[in-house]
Amino acid sequence: MSSSIKLNIKPSTSVKSINSQVPTTKALDPMALLLENQMKSFVSKMAAEGTLTGEGQVAAMAQVSEMMSTIAIPAAPARTRTKKVVDSDNRCMARVWGSGEGTQCTYGRKTGCGDYCNRCHKKSEVTEKPLQFSAEGKHIGLFWGRIDQEKPILSDGFVTVQWKDPASAEKVTKALANGATFHPQSGEAKKKVKGPRKPRGAKKSKSKKPKARRTKNAFFHFLGDARADKKAELIAAAAEGEKVGVSDVTKALGAVWKTMDADARAPYIKLEAAEKAVAQAELEASLATINDDTEESNSTVNDISGLGNDEVGQIWPRVSLGTMVLTI
Repeated sequence: MSSSIKLNIKPSTSVKSINSQVPTTKALDPMALLLENQMKSFVSKMAAEGTLTGEGQVAAMAQVSEMMSTIAIPAAPARTRTKKVVDSDNRCMARVWGSGEGTQCTYGRKTGCGDYCNRCHKKSEVTEKPLQFSAEGKHIGLFWGRIDQEKPILSDGFVTVQWKDPASAEKVTKALANGATFHPQSGEAKKKVKGPRKPRGAKKSKSKKPKARRTKNAFFHFLGDARADKKAELIAAAAEGEKVGVSDVTKALGAVWKTMDADARAPYIKLEAAEKAVAQAELEASLATINDDTEESNSTVNDISGLGNDEVGQIWPRVSLGTMVLTI
């Protein structure tokens, strides 16, 4: 390469003047970029050996860039891959799935493989009988058969293949109508069939047991009495612009409550007990009312003895479903 490159280098030329004369390098394709890198490597090698020094190396690099900006390297022709077309008389005789159409294998017959290509020949050595499965349920042999034979559909009395042409679809329909079923190893038999949904049971009504209403405890009774005074006290002691919130009052009264003895707390404890007694009495009265309504409803519904069938029939449609009370 060194004998074929001629560099016109003028050591006396300044680096600045050389760079100002070098045109902008054009966009390079991979081959041009490889050539430029090799030329620059050659210049660097000359500089390392002492042939070029200082401004000479810079000038050589600039000259390489100038050369590459004008060079035109023809692009390599695009590679096109063409599939070999096999003559119909020499094509493999095996049938392939072919998107459900059952088309002929596109490979050519191979010498020593009879009517098949190398791949189909290996399958035919296992078995040439179509629609055969292994013990694990995998296709074996020439599963789709030969192209010069009728498309296989049934295997051991089972529907195994559903080809997508109308004639085969009609055969499958007739076979299923006559009682045939899909082969256990076929795709149709392996599909999960959703059965009818089980009816949902009636939701059980959750009847909550009535509870007594919540009442205030002793501290909250104390808080209600002392809140106003304590708030005024905190506001008076607060700095200018400082706000006194509800939490501040509650926290301060909580500290006071902890220091109170039993005698000081006694009035509020009595208020708590009295309010709880009232709430409990209200609950018992409510439960008694519910029990009375239930007993009255049951006695009214069941108290139809001595009536004839006609009289019962006249009364029963007038039962109110909401309260179960008969209106006669």
